[in-house]
Amino acid sequence: MFCGLSAFPLTPMNERGLDEAAFVRLIGR
Repeated sequence: MFCGLSAFPLTPMNERGLDEAAFVRLIGR
């Protein structure tokens, strides 16, 4: 989904690849 953004080291990763909930909290600040 966020293929480009997943390259960012501060993007939380889980077993599924991208922890969308944590990512939303990051960009929601």
